[in-house]
Amino acid sequence: MLIKSLLLLCCCLSIQDQAIKKDAVDEFAVKWTANFVTNDAKKMMSFYEKSDKLEIRMSSGAKIMGFDKLNEFYASEFKSVRFFHSEPKKISGRNFGSSAVVSFEHVFRFKVPDESIMEGHIQTVLVLRKIEGKWKIINEHSSPIENVPRIKSVKE
Repeated sequence: MLIKSLLLLCCCLSIQDQAIKKDAVDEFAVKWTANFVTNDAKKMMSFYEKSDKLEIRMSSGAKIMGFDKLNEFYASEFKSVRFFHSEPKKISGRNFGSSAVVSFEHVFRFKVPDESIMEGHIQTVLVLRKIEGKWKIINEHSSPIENVPRIKSVKE
């Protein structure tokens, strides 16, 4: 009986440990999306692996290769638009130990230079790798959602 109880306890702890690991991956998506409102390229880049092999596919169809190119993109983007709302919805993460995948819908609002307010609504998949104990994005892919406008003008 003691052996059965110990096995059940180990099984429960393992399931709980997996849930904690999954929650950490989901929390990464929450922090990454929330960071857009800082409008700070340096802070955004802290989420990414410093590699020339970093690959970003945007919902617009654009492709960015490498940490330095992405940094240039964010620096330019944050000069031309101001994000003031960014959140994930329908987060689904899977943790594989030293790697993970998290997918979610990303809803964000930003002001363009003429002060018009725009809203984006896309789906995003982040591929993560644990580097020196921290999750880093090694691949990002965003795409439009069927029957949902990718970008639309909105009133505040």
